[in-house]
Amino acid sequence: MSEKLRILEMVKDGIISIEEADRLLRALDQSKEKDNSVEVIVPKYKVDPKNLSLKIRILSADGDKVNVNLPLKFAKAAFKSGSFKMSGVDQDIMNQIDIDQIIQMAEEGQLGELVDITSADGDIVKIVVE
Repeated sequence: MSEKLRILEMVKDGIISIEEADRLLRALDQSKEKDNSVEVIVPKYKVDPKNLSLKIRILSADGDKVNVNLPLKFAKAAFKSGSFKMSGVDQDIMNQIDIDQIIQMAEEGQLGELVDITSADGDIVKIVVE
């Protein structure tokens, strides 16, 4: 199987993300210009989205602190149903966050701090996937 097909198969099987595949394909094209031998390194493990958590940290300008830890699967269902509301949190800020995009990024392997917002009022919102 050619290297390009192998990389595409890894994306299809969820072994690597689209961004990783793009980087590998670019490296493959660049190295073929220089040399015909390329070694594709497959990550040893992939984070299972079932084991990920969505962590929402909010510090309001009034001094209120909100710390929410949700399993990613539960967060997806809660936000999709529209039943997830946080009292004491400026809903205008929360409405600006595309939670579907954040969950999609997490499912594709993006980890760490995905959102860091500081409003003009001094409210701070951070969303982390671990």
